[in-house]
Amino acid sequence: MSNFASILVRLSNGKLMAGTLALASTMVLGSCDQPKLPCAPTNGLFAVKYTLVDGSGACSMLAGDNMTLHPYANVGKGRPDFRHMPVGMRSELIGNLVAQYKGDGAPELSSPDLSSVGTVTSDAPGDDGFCNVGPMNPTKVMLDAVAADPTAMPPTMALPATSLEQDWSDVRIYVTARNNGTQFSGTVKFTQDACSATFKVRGLLPSVDCEEQVTDAMGNAMGTGKPDDTLCSPCADPSKGRAVGSGISPDVDTVCDPVTLHCVPRNDTPSLLPSPIQCM
Repeated sequence: MSNFASILVRLSNGKLMAGTLALASTMVLGSCDQPKLPCAPTNGLFAVKYTLVDGSGACSMLAGDNMTLHPYANVGKGRPDFRHMPVGMRSELIGNLVAQYKGDGAPELSSPDLSSVGTVTSDAPGDDGFCNVGPMNPTKVMLDAVAADPTAMPPTMALPATSLEQDWSDVRIYVTARNNGTQFSGTVKFTQDACSATFKVRGLLPSVDCEEQVTDAMGNAMGTGKPDDTLCSPCADPSKGRAVGSGISPDVDTVCDPVTLHCVPRNDTPSLLPSPIQCM
């Protein structure tokens, strides 16, 4: 019997009514209920896997991306409100292309056009652990042609004018106590100039590089261009030069994508193992 129920028994000289005992039990058990976490992704860089749904041409060959997801508190006149939080998404692929055209630190890198923003539609995840994100504005970037510069170090080649757009829909974030906003899924339509393709997407935080490494004759590490699933492990392995684990949750079923060479969810979100990995 709990301490709380025992006190009630002593106060009633052992003549505790069934209804009172039931009330005491309800109060004790109720105090142990864990409230649901707020609907939001964990802030950070996600490795994203693309699976083609429709489209052709060069843009349909995209295998994945890195995406930053940022939740924002609603700040009004009072204290911050963490209900129905806005979520911003930004593509590393598009950011890198803008930097290539405009240079590092260009004003366009902080432009709102580079971010897709939507608001989660509920305070807490549903019974399936998912939080839905409402309509998101598309990311739109237009880049003017850049002339070649043979005097630059290193010399640069000419770049043609181009336009890009990412249009997100059906974005869902998986939020549980053990996987707190570290997986998401969605659909993205990617358009570059006249090429357009639609992909199913699944993403995982943190973004972890899993390219196999070898050591050359000088003792320098070199990438092989091949995947190494062991680099996705949450467990350290000093015998293989891994002093720390990947940082990925031991609950998540991952695979090293052979094209992007990043650890991604093996299955649809949530990609979970039957039981968590136990590190020795």
